[in-house]
Amino acid sequence: MSGMAKDNVTHPHNLTIKQALSRAKTAIKRGNTTVALQLYNGILQHQPNHPIAKKALGKLQKDLAHNQPMQVQAENLSQHQIDTLVNLYRTGQLAKTEQACRELLQAYPQALFIINVLGVALQEQGKFQEAVQAFNKAIGLKPDYAEAYSNRGNALSDLGQLKEAVESYEKAIQLKPDYADAYSNRGNTLHMLQRLEDALESCEKAIQFKPDYADAYNNRGNALRDLGRLQEAVESYEKAIGFQPDYAEAYSNRGNALSDLGQVQEAVESYQKAIELRPDYAEAYSNRGNALSDLGQVQEAVESHEKAIALKPDLGIAHSNLCDLYEKHNRVSELKNALHRAQQVLPENDSVLLFLMGLLASREKRFEAARDFLELVAPERLLPRTRLRHSELLAKTYDRLGEFSSAFSRFQITNDIVRQSSATQQFSARRYLDRVLKTSESWANAAKIKWSAREVQTNQYSLAFLVGFPRSGTTLLDTILRSHPEVLVVEEKHMVESMRTRIGGLATIDLVTGLGDDEIARLREDYFEELDSQVKPDGSHKLIIDKLPLNITDAGLIHRVFPDSRFILALRHPCDCVLSCFMQNFQLNDAMANFLTLQQSARLYDAVMSLWVYYNNTLDLDVGILKYEDIVQDLQGTAEPLLNFLGLDWHDNLLNYQQTALSRGMIKTPSYNQVTQGLYTQAIGRWKNYQDQIKEITPLLEPWAKRFGYSTEL
Repeated sequence: MSGMAKDNVTHPHNLTIKQALSRAKTAIKRGNTTVALQLYNGILQHQPNHPIAKKALGKLQKDLAHNQPMQVQAENLSQHQIDTLVNLYRTGQLAKTEQACRELLQAYPQALFIINVLGVALQEQGKFQEAVQAFNKAIGLKPDYAEAYSNRGNALSDLGQLKEAVESYEKAIQLKPDYADAYSNRGNTLHMLQRLEDALESCEKAIQFKPDYADAYNNRGNALRDLGRLQEAVESYEKAIGFQPDYAEAYSNRGNALSDLGQVQEAVESYQKAIELRPDYAEAYSNRGNALSDLGQVQEAVESHEKAIALKPDLGIAHSNLCDLYEKHNRVSELKNALHRAQQVLPENDSVLLFLMGLLASREKRFEAARDFLELVAPERLLPRTRLRHSELLAKTYDRLGEFSSAFSRFQITNDIVRQSSATQQFSARRYLDRVLKTSESWANAAKIKWSAREVQTNQYSLAFLVGFPRSGTTLLDTILRSHPEVLVVEEKHMVESMRTRIGGLATIDLVTGLGDDEIARLREDYFEELDSQVKPDGSHKLIIDKLPLNITDAGLIHRVFPDSRFILALRHPCDCVLSCFMQNFQLNDAMANFLTLQQSARLYDAVMSLWVYYNNTLDLDVGILKYEDIVQDLQGTAEPLLNFLGLDWHDNLLNYQQTALSRGMIKTPSYNQVTQGLYTQAIGRWKNYQDQIKEITPLLEPWAKRFGYSTEL
C-alpha cells in the first residue's frame, strides 16, 4: 500500500499506521470488510510483523471463512475498480469516493458493494440523510442484508433519530443474532436515550459474541459511568485499552471516570495518553483543561482549552469550558474576549453560545438579558457539565429578577440534574447525617469536662477554626480576615479529617476523652503534616485560621487536641442559610449531598447545631460569634471586636477585601463571584420571598432562629 507513511503524514493522501488502523476498525464496524482487508494488508506490507494488524487480519479472515456473510458482491467489477474505490476511501478522499461510487453505479446500479461504500462515504461527510437513503437502497435490493441495517442505524443515530436507529440495529440483530457490532452500536444509542441498563445489557451481549471487542468495552464503560458505577467503568475502559492499546477515545473516557472519582491527577495522565495517541483530539484537550483547572493549574488549563479550540474552532464545549474557567476566576475581561471568539465560529442560535452570552450578561448584572438568552437554550443539546451550569444560572437569574416561583422550580430541576449524574451515585447524604447523629448521641448528656492546655505541648502556630453551617458567610469572612497581614487562612483543607481518620472516623465522647498524651501528640503531628503539605506559613503570620465550616461537627476532637485554640462561629438566619444551601451547586461529597433537597438540608442543619450545643454544654470552648447580617452592614464595627478576640489589632487592609478576593484566583466555594463585589444586603431575608416553598421546614428551623436572636416573622 504505497500511500502509507510509517511515522508521519508526508502527503495529504497518505495515512500513518495509526490512521490506517483506525480506518480499518471503522470499516469493520460498518460492514466494509473489503476495505478493512485492504488496510490491514497495506500495513503489513510496511511492517510485516505489526502485531495489531496481523492479529486483526487473521481474525477477520477467520470470521469471513466461518460466517460467509453477504460480503460485497462486486457484480463484474474489476479488481482494479475495487482497489481504486477502496484506496480513495482509505486515504480520506470522501468527496472523490462519493463521486466514484455514483459514476460506477451508472454501470452497476445493483452493486451492493458500491452502494454500501457510498453510504459510508456520505455518512463520514455528514450527509446523514443521503447515507440513510443509500442504505435503504441496499436493503431494498437485499432485505436480509444485516450490515446495511446496522450501517443505517449508525446514520440514523447521527441524525438524532435515536429510536429509529435502535429499531434498525434490532433488525440487523434479528437477521444475524451474533452480530456483535450491531449490539455494541445499539448499546451506544440506548445510552444516548438514557436507557442505561438496556445499554449495558446490549454492550455485554456484544462482548459475549466478541470477547476482545474494544469498542463494546468502551461503550460499556460509558453506560457504567452514567449508572454511577465509576470503578467498574474505569475497569471497562482499561479492558478496551488492553485489547486496543492505541484506543484514544477509551483513554479520554477513562479520564472522565477518574475525574468523577476525584482521581484528578490520574485523569490528567489518561487525557495526556489520549492526546499522544491522537494529537488532533480536541475533546481530550478540553477535558484535560477541566482537570487541570480542578488541580489549580489555571494557566495550563487555559492553554489546553485554547489548543482544543485551535484544533476544532467550532467545538462548542471547549469554548464553554474556557469561558467558564475565566468566569469562575473572576477574569471578566478575558471572558468577554473568549466569548467574542466563540461568536465568530458558532451559529447564533447555538445553545452553547446562548448559554455563554447569558453567563456574561449575568456577570454584568444585565439580568433580563441573561434570562432571555438562557431561556433560548435547548438543554438537551448541552453536555452534562454545561447543562448543570445553565440550569443553576437560570435559577439564580429568576431569583435576581424577583420571579421567585420560577426560581424555586428551576433550583429543584438543577438539583435533580445533580442527583441523576454519575458522580453523585458514589455519595450518601444519609451516611454523613448518620455520622453527625451518632456523634451527637454520645455527647448529648455528658457531664462538664475541662481539658487544660498544659496537658499537651504547645505548637509554634496559634490556631483558630472558622466554623458554621455552609452558606453562613464564611467565604466573605475568610476573605476579610486574610486581608490582615498577620493572618494566614487555610481554606477548605482536610487537616481535621486527617485526625478523624487516625482515630477511626467517629469522634465520640468516650473515644476523645480516652486519648492519651502520646495519641494526642500523634494527632497534632498529623494535623501539621497535612497543613505543611498545603501551605507554607512564614514568620509574618501570627495566626492561622483553618476555615472549613463543617469542622463544627468535630469541635470536640479539635478542642481535645488543641485545647488552647479558638473557634469563630459564623451565623446567618437559619432559614436563609438552609435555603441558600439548597440553591447552590456544591462540589459533591457525602455532606454536600444533603443539600439536594430542602428537607434534608433542614434536617442536617438541626443535627449540626444540636451537636454544637452539646459540645458547648460539655466543654469550655473559646468562641467568637459573628453574624453575616452584621458584617455586611458594618464591616469595621463587626470585625474589630472579632480581631480583639483573636489577639489582633485592626488593619485598614480589611477594608480592601475585594482586592484580596481578586488576587486569590479561583475561590473554590459557591461564593466565588460574590466576595469580589462590594458588601450588599440583598441576601438578608431572602427566605421571605420563598415562604410558601419553605413552610414545611420552618417549624424545624424556628427554634434555632430564636436561639440565635433572629425573628421568623414576615
